Amino acid sequence: MLNKKFLIDITREVLNHAQQENLRKLEQISLLADNWDGNEAKAFDKQLVAKVKDLIGALGVQPEIFPLSYGSIQMEYTKEDGSYLEFEINLNDTWDAFELNENGEESAFSVAADAEAVNKVAKNFMQSPKENTISLIGPTLLVQYLMSKGWKIFPRKRQDIKVLQIKKADGSFFQVTIPLSRALSDYGEALSIALETVAEAENMDKKQLIEKLISPTVNNSAIE
Repeated sequence: MLNKKFLIDITREVLNHAQQENLRKLEQISLLADNWDGNEAKAFDKQLVAKVKDLIGALGVQPEIFPLSYGSIQMEYTKEDGSYLEFEINLNDTWDAFELNENGEESAFSVAADAEAVNKVAKNFMQSPKENTISLIGPTLLVQYLMSKGWKIFPRKRQDIKVLQIKKADGSFFQVTIPLSRALSDYGEALSIALETVAEAENMDKKQLIEKLISPTVNNSAIE
């Protein structure tokens, strides 16, 4: 069984690398002089560069960044299905955004000029529809499902989490920590990791597990 902490550490290393690459690229953008594009584009405002630097440090999902000839900096997210999301970062109170989905449908909108707003839109965009269904899973239902499969609750003093363990016939051992409160800062990440572990332990695909947990049959039959 893969060590989940190891997977989290690797994810953080990748994120840190992406942040460093974006900071390096931003520094290069900050050094562009007037007429950098050969068409009278101006050098970039130092205040804007500082704002983008803070934004890069605060984003949970790192974008690609590009200089725009009229003084803004573009942040862009792309996916393999051809869809993409872009933000035009400037010194205004709101930022323009544009999205093209996998069906070629376009949408233009604006967001508040802060990292929280960009993070929310970017995370929703980068998640697949199946991944978004994680929010529909009740943690108590997951606990009940595991207990029906022979998992045992490991006593803990904290009331906002449940720890369950199981030892399989082949000697393999699994443990999951299930967050019970959506107010926990890492609720989504913790629940996603728990689902990955359960799927591995129960020898099924994570998507299959999610579909099983949110199906009307499961919700209405106390989980058989």
